[in-house]
Amino acid sequence: MKVRLEAIRKSYGKTIALQNIGLEIEEGEFFFLLGPSGCGKTTLLRLLAGFEEADSGRILFDGREMKGVPPEKRNSGMVFQNYALWPHMTVGENVAFGLEVRGVSSKECLSRVQEALDLVHLGEYIDRRPVQLSGGQQQRVALARALVIRPELVLLDEPLSNLDARLRLEMRSEIRSLIKDLGHTAVYVTHDQKEALAMADRCAILRDGNIEQIGTPKELYCQPANRFTAEFLGETNFLAAQVLEKESGSGLYLLKLKDLDLTWRGASNQPLTGGQQVLVSIRPEAIRISEGPIEGMNLLPAVRSKSVYLGEVTQHTFVAVENGQVSLQLLELHSSDLPEGPVHLCAAPADTVILS
Repeated sequence: MKVRLEAIRKSYGKTIALQNIGLEIEEGEFFFLLGPSGCGKTTLLRLLAGFEEADSGRILFDGREMKGVPPEKRNSGMVFQNYALWPHMTVGENVAFGLEVRGVSSKECLSRVQEALDLVHLGEYIDRRPVQLSGGQQQRVALARALVIRPELVLLDEPLSNLDARLRLEMRSEIRSLIKDLGHTAVYVTHDQKEALAMADRCAILRDGNIEQIGTPKELYCQPANRFTAEFLGETNFLAAQVLEKESGSGLYLLKLKDLDLTWRGASNQPLTGGQQVLVSIRPEAIRISEGPIEGMNLLPAVRSKSVYLGEVTQHTFVAVENGQVSLQLLELHSSDLPEGPVHLCAAPADTVILS
């Protein structure tokens, strides 16, 4: 199923939950709605499911407008955050519920329930009660219940948020593999950046009911459009700068770092003008240490001010030699041989992202 949203607006009284939302989700795409609590992502998912109606705008499934179409007529399956399993029913009865509502015969219902449970590796649990299952097993039952109706669209509302860290990692790959193998179009809501980066084909970043940016995980992480996206998707360093000019041939911009007598080069997806004040984002892992200048690289003379051991990496904070107010962080796998005195921090121009 291909999904299209056109100028969607939704409010609750004076509170605007979504405003002017427009996006397209391709057939077979695993699409993520990512953002902080209260940004409107679950509201948008509920509009797709048919549990809520938009105040204005259009939702189209394969070109068919969904206004007034009830949830059971949309051929979509929903996986809820809290599993929403009935404790008085067996696993099989929980999974069969959607089929029974649709009038599927008992014989076919039993066959399809067993097929769905086998897909999530719970075929032998068909007669158990939800209380007899672990959290991960209950989540699999909820997924089987959504898949058993053979939906064209699967909707997942933070399905892993109630699981422990290790089980979340295991379920990430299982859910993605299952959805992709079945060829479903899926929309997945989460506030977990790593979950989205690891699982999504594309993501929409939401804030205060608006879409900030849409792209692949790599595009969003490496080429954020603004400060919010850059900060939300992980650690980054920000430096204030002024645009001097665009270099001919390279497509890069020449920058003057604010308060520093340094000229850097950076990349931007948007056209910039000379004199424009901008913000530069550099991911900690994109910074390297050098004992001297390296041709073609952006350089900053600096001295280490502190280090924090994080297990898999060590996070270092450096301050610029010329101005102690400017600091940069970098991540190192092996930090025992870092020099104590002044060093040069290096960053490739392509990793020096100019934000609008």
